[in-house]
Amino acid sequence: MNPLNWPRQNQVAGLAFCAVGAIAGIIFAWIDSPIRQFASHVPGINAGDAFLHWLSNVNVYWPWPLMGICFTALLFYGVQLGRMTKEGPAVSCWIREFRHCDSGERYRVASDARSLPSLRRQIAERQDDPEWMDETIYRYDPNLDLQMAGHCSLTIQLIR
Repeated sequence: MNPLNWPRQNQVAGLAFCAVGAIAGIIFAWIDSPIRQFASHVPGINAGDAFLHWLSNVNVYWPWPLMGICFTALLFYGVQLGRMTKEGPAVSCWIREFRHCDSGERYRVASDARSLPSLRRQIAERQDDPEWMDETIYRYDPNLDLQMAGHCSLTIQLIR
């Protein structure tokens, strides 16, 4: 369950949660700060100026945002892990189209293979045709890709 393999939207959401955790950590550090307590009890001291002065001294509060980041990152990771365990691993069935350059025949291929080289290898073995490995003979059209949830076995269909 490597976060680098997550969909981009989950990665961005994780970073956003970590940023919120860091901000929450800074707020908790300010609430616990003796400078805030001093500024709130002494008349004539502007709390906003005291906060900006306190904020410029990172050595005073750096553990708090770090704890906020770690807490929210672990929480987000746990939620993602729970969702993966509950739903099972997401398997995608890819439907891709190829065209033979000489004959013009078009083929629709359904497969679980994510990478094109491994898909070409599987087709070449199934069809017993090494020309499938040559990108100049069997051209792949990425504009016609479809991705569907679920599991599918390798099927090769001639489109008429």
